[in-house]
Amino acid sequence: MVADSEVVEDGADRMRKLRSCVFACICLSLFVRAAAAQDQPEPTTRAGQIEQEQKAKAVAPYVPNAAERWLDWAESRLTTGSGPHPFFQSAYAGGGFTLGAGYLKYVSPYNTVDVRGSLTFSGYKRIEAEFIAPQLFAGTTRLSVLGGWRDATKVAFYGIGPDSTQDNRTNYSFEQPYASTLLTVRPTRGLLKLAAGVEVSQWQSAPAEGGSDPSIETVYTPATLPGLGAQPTYIHTQGTIGIDSRLAEDYARRGGFYGVTFHDYADTDSEFGFERIEYEAIQHIGVLRETWVLSLRGRVERTSLKEDQ
Repeated sequence: MVADSEVVEDGADRMRKLRSCVFACICLSLFVRAAAAQDQPEPTTRAGQIEQEQKAKAVAPYVPNAAERWLDWAESRLTTGSGPHPFFQSAYAGGGFTLGAGYLKYVSPYNTVDVRGSLTFSGYKRIEAEFIAPQLFAGTTRLSVLGGWRDATKVAFYGIGPDSTQDNRTNYSFEQPYASTLLTVRPTRGLLKLAAGVEVSQWQSAPAEGGSDPSIETVYTPATLPGLGAQPTYIHTQGTIGIDSRLAEDYARRGGFYGVTFHDYADTDSEFGFERIEYEAIQHIGVLRETWVLSLRGRVERTSLKEDQ
């Protein structure tokens, strides 16, 4: 019994010594950290003070120069930033080099209003405003509402049919006010993409303004070119169905889109209505871990007149 009691006392004494050692190590560690965290002592000489001030300047946060600030601003305007931005979309094909600008404003965390306009050296003009709600119905639906006006002063016309040549070029001009809405839906958040839209516009054609080629009314008549001089108002409806594997429609490094779009242009006077079908294929292929992207695109259109028009 005496031996057992001595063993127990010896074990308890060892545990007390172990706890004392651990406590001493913890205290020493805290002391070392506190000493390291203390500020450096104040310099006792003028040279030491100057050296400390130079070190403080060396660790100051980096301030970009004027060129870097301008490039940062331009990058934000060209990508996702709100506020002023460039706009290079011409009023119509053939207008030449286009200059334009716009102003985009967020009216909610996702919805935006964009007012923009453009002008070409040949006198093409375009001004429009667009409201976009990209995250409707839990992000499955995108709504676009657009309204504007455009003016093309010198549009080329080469005649009708496959026998037309560049030597037959004539010019005409037109103005077009328009308003449209487009709804794009991914019903299952997967590859299926559906879209439907409607647009109301009026084509106000007129003789060409300037240019060396003859104006269209000096070569053709309403008898030889049906619709010449007409001012039709169209109600344009469209529907799209396709497979879209792109991560983003406007900026994608992989994936593709394969779809067909049906257009119906109904003339309110039932004279110049027509229909159009578009077949479109887009495929993006990433190269070298998507550092480069090879983008392939094909498009076929088929247009037909409506019956009795």
